[in-house]
Parts: sequence; structure tokens; C-alpha cells
Amino acid sequence: QWLQGFDVDRFVDAVGNVPGDWIRDQIRLFASATWPERSLRIWFDLLLHLWDREYLKRQELLNQWLNDLLPFPGEAYRQFIKEFVQANKLIERELFIGGRLIDPSLITCPVLVLAHTEDLLAPPDSARALVDLVTSTDREFFEVSGGNGGHIDIVVGSEGPTVTWPKVSAWLQARSG
Repeated sequence: QWLQGFDVDRFVDAVGNVPGDWIRDQIRLFASATWPERSLRIWFDLLLHLWDREYLKRQELLNQWLNDLLPFPGEAYRQFIKEFVQANKLIERELFIGGRLIDPSLITCPVLVLAHTEDLLAPPDSARALVDLVTSTDREFFEVSGGNGGHIDIVVGSEGPTVTWPKVSAWLQARSG
């Protein structure tokens, strides 16, 4: 809803490639405005873990990654915002890439969809919608809850090494023959 009125054409025409730090700052602004207690919890968690070297190193690496984002190609950003976010064309089965209709119902291979309980950009219900669209008989939705970073925490959060990695490994192993 936040991006429904966003004039992405005017924006991309003005900036060209979208700076990575602009995207990062917009996400932080959005998160702070829509979920202020989460921002407070991030600082509180930091205070609780000041003596935990592993936690601090993980936070340092995450912040290093977030502060070193590459620019997003302008035309790809324009297409993403207009077609995926504003028009929801993937779900509506109206998305064309390279002249071909992208229809999730044609996906018949095994599908594992991962989501994070506190993801503001791709909330679990949005991720779960993909599972409902594919026609694969082997489809699974898996939700992770640890951390405060949203979908990046699926992999690098507190549950990444202990929950996500073993889950994905076992899922792949069971289907690799």
C-alpha cells in the first residue's frame, strides 16, 4: 500500500540507477514508521548482547552488507515496482518477461518457500500465496522467526544455522536422489 501512489516513472527518470543506500534508507524509514516497536527491540537486543562476540560480529557483518548495497538498475526497479508491487502481476497471472507469460501454476517441480515472521517487505502471507499458486504436488511453506532483520534473518539470523540451514539441507537431500 505504501508504494501504490509512488510515481516510479518520474523517480527513475530523475535518478537513473537507484542508489543502494536510498533503497536501504527507504526500507528503514518504512520499518520505523510502520513497526516502531521493532526498531526499539533492535536496540534493546543490542544492549542485551553487548558481551556476546558472535552476536556482535553477526550484526557487524549484516550492517556492512546493508551499507554496501549496489545501485539497483533503474529499468529493473521500474519494472519491479510497477509489475510486482503495484499491479501484483505475478499473482494475477499477468506478468510477462521476455515476451512470455510467467504463470506460477505451470510450476510442477518441488517447491520450498521460506518466509520470516517479521518480514515487512515480503510478509509470510505474501510468500505463502506462491505455495497456493504452484501446481506441484510437492510444495511446502516454511516460516522462520528468529532475529530482527526480516527476510535476511532466514539465512543469517539466530535461527539460520540451527533451523533454516538444516531444514533446507534435509529438503534438498530428500529430493536429490
